[in-house]
Amino acid sequence: MNSKAVPHLPKHMISEYMREINNIRNEKIRANSLSKAVPHLQEYMISEYMREIHHIQNEKIRADALSKAVPLLPEKMIYEYVNEIRNIKDIYLRAKLLIDVSSKLPDSEKKRILKEALNLLDSTRF
Repeated sequence: MNSKAVPHLPKHMISEYMREINNIRNEKIRANSLSKAVPHLQEYMISEYMREIHHIQNEKIRADALSKAVPLLPEKMIYEYVNEIRNIKDIYLRAKLLIDVSSKLPDSEKKRILKEALNLLDSTRF
């Protein structure tokens, strides 16, 4: 199924599209295909999206796919998302993603996450 068709698919076929993405071996193409589906996912499908992202080995590609999910994250999945961010080894990518997701958090949590991002960036200074 072509990713250009995603916006035109009925909602029930988005799940089928997500299953087909599992078969794509090239991580960049798989991440791009996943990202095309993001605006059309129903809330229950976001966790499936996150599982697929978790299997992407290339951190830059995974970080890009994660960043595209931020606007759609339901509140109950934000902490799962933050945990996925913490799996990113690249300090700069991890800090950027933490900063991006902070806007979705209550003020008390936002401060904690922003401090975590700042500490990551401070750790890179000589």
